[in-house]
Amino acid sequence: MRYRGVLFDLYGTLVRPFRRREHLLAVAQCAQILGVPPDALQQAFNLDYQRRIRGELKSAWESLAPMARALGAQPSTAALSAAQEILDRFVEEGLEPLPQAIPLLEDLRRGGIAIGLCSNCSGEVPTRFMRGPLGPFFEAPVFSSEVGFVKPNPRIYEAALAGLGLRPEEVLYVGDGSDNELSGAAACGMRAVLVEVDLSNTYDARRADVDDWQGDRVHELRDVLRICDG
Repeated sequence: MRYRGVLFDLYGTLVRPFRRREHLLAVAQCAQILGVPPDALQQAFNLDYQRRIRGELKSAWESLAPMARALGAQPSTAALSAAQEILDRFVEEGLEPLPQAIPLLEDLRRGGIAIGLCSNCSGEVPTRFMRGPLGPFFEAPVFSSEVGFVKPNPRIYEAALAGLGLRPEEVLYVGDGSDNELSGAAACGMRAVLVEVDLSNTYDARRADVDDWQGDRVHELRDVLRICDG
C-alpha cells in the first residue's frame, strides 16, 4: 500500500452527517419536557456549540438545567432526566456506522494500515463511540472535546498523527469537508480526500472544502482503499 495510515473524520464519513432535522426534533422534545420555548432552547444549544466541541462543557446535558433556568423554567430532576434520555438516544443513533465503514476498516487492518480518527465533537461522543462497533478499530482516536483543539487547528492533526506514530506524508486524510478539515489536513502535509455525501440535512450544507475542493474526491467510501493502493 502507498500509505501507512489513514486518518478519518467521523460525522459524514464513517457515520451519517450530523442530522439537522432529527436534532431540531430532539431539542423541541426536550423543550416541551422542560417547559421552555423550542426556538429559545435551540438558540441556547447553538450558542454553546463551540464550547462543547472544545470540551469547555463536558456535554450538552451538563448545561440543560442552566439553559432551562435562564429561559425562566425550573425543571424537576425527572424532567431533566427525561430530556437527557432524548439527547442520549439522538447521539447513539447518530453513531451507527455507514454500510461501507466496517468493511473498509477491516480491509485496511488486513493490509497493515494504521487507522486513526480526528473528530470535532462534543463530550457525549467519545465514550459512546469507543464502546460501539467502530471503536475497536481505533487505538488512539482524537476528539476535539478531549484535546481542546478543533479542526482545522494544526494541533488536533498533530495529536492524531502522534497517535498513529506516522509522518504527515505517510497518512491519507478522509473526510466530508466540514470545518475546513481537508484544507487543514493538507496544510499539515497529508493528502486529503473528500467523501461526497448528501449535505441537505446538515447545519452547514455549504462548505468551502466541498464547493471549492480541488483535491481527490470519492463517491463511495470503499474507494478510499483504491487510493491507498495507488
